[in-house]
Amino acid sequence: LSSVCDKIIAFLLRLISDQPLPIKIKSIRGLLAIVLQNDMIGKNEGFIKSILLRTQDNSVTVRDAALELLTKCLSLDQITLPVVFDEIIPR
Repeated sequence: LSSVCDKIIAFLLRLISDQPLPIKIKSIRGLLAIVLQNDMIGKNEGFIKSILLRTQDNSVTVRDAALELLTKCLSLDQITLPVVFDEIIPR
């Protein structure tokens, strides 16, 4: 089951990087649903970097969805504030 979940996460992460706007947003929301069920996903450094990159997206809606996902990860203690600050504050 973990392997299937990892494949779904990898697929959704690919979708948020190079697909049209509606697919990016739905993919981020799909990742949010997985985060709510799997408390280990936020520990994955690649996952966090992918989401942080979406906070720089041209679309306000994608940036908002990415920030919502990061907020949820923070509230569930899946990532720590310094990890997010190190990436966002230098901008």
